Amino acid sequence: EKFENRNIQAKFNNAFYGAVFPWKRDIKAALKPLQENINLALGVGEIEYASYSTLNYSWLSLAAGKSLESLNNELIDIIELNQKLQQDFQVITNQLCRQFVLNLFGSNSEVTQLSGEAFNEDEIIPRMINSHNMHFMVYYYIPKTMICYLFKDYSAAYTIIQETAKHQDTGKGLHLWVQLNFYQSLTYLTFYNSAAKFQQQEFLEKVEKNQITMKKWAENAPMNFQHKYDLVEAEKARYLEKPLIAMDFYDIAIAGAKQYGYIQEEALGNELAAYFYLSRGQKKIAQVYLTEARYCYLKWGAKAKITALEREYSELLTQQPKKYQIIFNF
Repeated sequence: EKFENRNIQAKFNNAFYGAVFPWKRDIKAALKPLQENINLALGVGEIEYASYSTLNYSWLSLAAGKSLESLNNELIDIIELNQKLQQDFQVITNQLCRQFVLNLFGSNSEVTQLSGEAFNEDEIIPRMINSHNMHFMVYYYIPKTMICYLFKDYSAAYTIIQETAKHQDTGKGLHLWVQLNFYQSLTYLTFYNSAAKFQQQEFLEKVEKNQITMKKWAENAPMNFQHKYDLVEAEKARYLEKPLIAMDFYDIAIAGAKQYGYIQEEALGNELAAYFYLSRGQKKIAQVYLTEARYCYLKWGAKAKITALEREYSELLTQQPKKYQIIFNF
C-alpha cells in the first residue's frame, strides 16, 4: 500500500484474507476484503489471483454460515466470471461448492450425491483422480464428508474420511481442514457404541488428537472455533455416559454458535442435543431442541435438511409455527 504496488497487493490480499486471517479473526470479516480484491486483481490484470479470491470467498462464505440462497446467487456470478477468465480449476471447485448448496436446498433427490445442476461427481472425480489432482480432491472430500454426516450416512462419511487421511498434507493451510477435524470427530463418535473395545479406544484417541488441535485454534480465534470444540465435547460426554457434562456442553456450543452467527452449527448443535435427550427418553425437552434446529436450518436455507428431520421426527415436528412460514421462494 505504501508504494502503491497494486499487483503485489492483489496477490497478498488473497493469501492474507483467504489463508491467514481466518485463524486469528472472525471469518465473516474476511469476506468483504476478498470481494474487493477480486476487483482490484482484475483491474491490474492479475487474473489468476482474482480467480483464487473468488474461491476463497465462496468456501469461506459457506464456512461462515452465509445464507445459502444468497451464496447460491453469488456462486452463479462467480462461476460465470471464472469461465470468462478461463480458470478451469476455480470453475469446477466453485461448481462443487454450488452443488453442495443445491443439495441442501433440496434440488437433488439423492441428497448425499454431489451430482446435479452445477456439478457431477461421477464424471469429474475419476478425471481428477486420474490426473492426480489431489488439491481438488481435498476440496471434494471435505464437503462430501459433511453432506454424508448431515444426512446420517455415517458409513459413507467414515469411508471418505479414510480417503482424505491419505492426503492430509495437501493444502494444509486451507480453512476446509477445520471442517474435516470437526466432522471427523463427530463421525467417529457415532460409531463408538457399536465398536469393539479396542476400536472405541482408537476412536477416542483420534477425537482427542483432533480436539487438541481444535483447542489451539480456539485459543487464537474463539469466535470461529470454540463452539465446534464444545459441540464435540458434548457428543463425547454423551457417548461416554456423562449426561450432566453433555447437557452443559450442548448449551454452551449452541450459545457460542449463535453469538458469532454460525447458523448452520447452531442448527446442528440443537439437532444433536435433541438426539441426546431422545436417547434418554426425554421427548418434551428433545422437541424444544429439534424445533429450534428446524428453525435454524430454515434461516440458513437448508430445506432438504428440514424435510429429512420432519420425515424422521414427524411426531415431534407435527406443526410448524407461523413465524417459520413462507421462507422458501426459490
